[in-house]
Amino acid sequence: MARRIQHRSEFGFPAERVRAALTDEGYLRERLARIGGRSSELVSHEARDGVTRIVMRQGIDAEHLPSAARRLAPNGVAIERTEVWNGRRATVTAAVAGLPGSLTGTMALDDAEAGSVLAMDGEVKVSIPLVGGKLEGAIADQLGTLFGAEARFTNRWLTDHPA
Repeated sequence: MARRIQHRSEFGFPAERVRAALTDEGYLRERLARIGGRSSELVSHEARDGVTRIVMRQGIDAEHLPSAARRLAPNGVAIERTEVWNGRRATVTAAVAGLPGSLTGTMALDDAEAGSVLAMDGEVKVSIPLVGGKLEGAIADQLGTLFGAEARFTNRWLTDHPA
């Protein structure tokens, strides 16, 4: 069974400016350093022919996992997240290192009255009998928290880095 995840982030800046930040290597490194979690890093960043492919590694500490999951991952989990941006749309995939878990989804960045909105729609799946559902819920919750923190960081970063 999989857990659906949806998240909506609002920005006080036009969509094109937000997209430029979300795909900027310097921005990504700074974001990961500030809020990426344990052992975070920008694994790769490739921009070619209008398409940007980003691979990031981020961690979730064991204390944020359900107790049953802590037995399977006593040191927490590392998530390798890939975003492929084509214009204002992206596909996102993530794999949980050492566990049969994944995230798949799409992101759409659109202009809005007060700036822009990034809508993420995806699915978290962990294929472990008995605890898979708990892990899916914990990972979905942590991703929602992470996406919120990333949106706050992005708004601050864009304010501090005027175009």
